[in-house]
This record gives sequence, structure tokens and C-alpha cells, in this order.
Amino acid sequence: MMHLFEVIRVLMRCGIGMSGIAEVLHNLVPPMQAFAQEVWGSPRPVTEYADFVPLAERVGLPGGWNSDGEHSVQPSPAATPNQDGSLAYFARDAEGVLWTGHQVAKGLMHFSQQRLAKGVVGSPAAITGADGRVRVVARERDGDLILATQKKANSDDYSIRTLRVGAQTDPVVAGNVAVVRARSGLVAIDLLTGDTDTIARQPVGTPSVAAVGSTHHVVSRTRRGLLHAWRTADRWQS
Repeated sequence: MMHLFEVIRVLMRCGIGMSGIAEVLHNLVPPMQAFAQEVWGSPRPVTEYADFVPLAERVGLPGGWNSDGEHSVQPSPAATPNQDGSLAYFARDAEGVLWTGHQVAKGLMHFSQQRLAKGVVGSPAAITGADGRVRVVARERDGDLILATQKKANSDDYSIRTLRVGAQTDPVVAGNVAVVRARSGLVAIDLLTGDTDTIARQPVGTPSVAAVGSTHHVVSRTRRGLLHAWRTADRWQS
């Protein structure tokens, strides 16, 4: 069987772009599909390769399993689309390391992978902002929150800041706001600025947040009953 590097050399001789890993994988898929069709003894739906490519595009690719090495992923991972339609996921392993995986190209089952932080507990929450950049929030053992933001849309390079909020629950996110129950009360975090606001005292349980247009809504149980708070512009009301 032809070695993978030999296949790449053949494709390069044919003038097919192979400048980066995403382009390599993207351009390898159609010839590998045709090769598999041939060696598996499947029926030939077309006679020419040029006719096979659009057929393969219509059929698409099967779902894949992405192995993240030796570590064990804990409940529950988060996923959100990049601006270009590819997928970014975030998961915590048993050792408390927060991992991110980025689909190298839309439609391909290959992900790049890197560590974002350590000392993480609970489940991360991720969202794609109106600026096209992915943001993920995760809770550390001491109650601090990690806020990781793509340095630019579609990048796998993140800037990371620590928010000292004393979180007691995992974050929930919507729009550009994350909310946690903290030692000081119910805390909302602006994911664009990192600013925090305490919007209620004595919350219990896990809050819920939703974005409707430019307005953010938070619903939470408190010791006094059910709370509904909302933010328009930069001001929270309840």
C-alpha cells in the first residue's frame, strides 16, 4: 500500500496545494475516498475521478472519534463554532487540566489539541461572541474563574486571565455574560471586559442565563424566592 508521504508527494507533483496541515488533510480526503472505493471492491458509481469528487462531497464524511491522548475527560465538555464554521471544544481531564481542541478545517474529523490551564474543577462553558472570537470560562479549585479568549477569530491561540470571584458553581453563559453562584452572591461576568457585578444576595442552586437581543436575563433561586434580573447596556436590574 502506498505510504502517506508518497501520496502527498504525488499530489504535490500534480499541483495540489499542500502548504499547511489543514490544506494537506483537506486535499487528501477526495483521493483517499476514491482509493478506498477501489480497494474495498465497492461498486463503481462513476467511471471518472472528476465525477467522483462531487459525489463524495454529497455523501460527506462519517462522524469520528477524536482521541485526546492518555488523559480521561470528565463531565461535561463544552463546544462552540469558530467564525469559519469549524468546531472548538473544551474539556477537563481527571488531573484538572483544561484542554481545547480545534477542528483543523470545517468538515474534517482531525483536531489540533493544546492545554489551556490546570487546577480546573467542574465543567467549562464556551460561547462564540459577536466579534467571532471564542471564549471559555472554567472554575478553579479555589473558586477563581479562568477566562480564555481567542486572540483572533478562528485561532487556537488564547489570552487567559483569572477572575477572583469565589465561584461555588460552574459558570453558565449566554451572549457575552457568564453567571456563577459565588460566596458574595450571584455574580455576573462581562466576557468582553472581564468586569464583574454582584446582582443578588443569598442565591441557592445553579442560575440560568439567556440573551435576547442585547438584553441579558438571569433567573436564579434565592432564599427569599425566585429572582429574575436583567441587564440593558451596562446596568443590572431586578
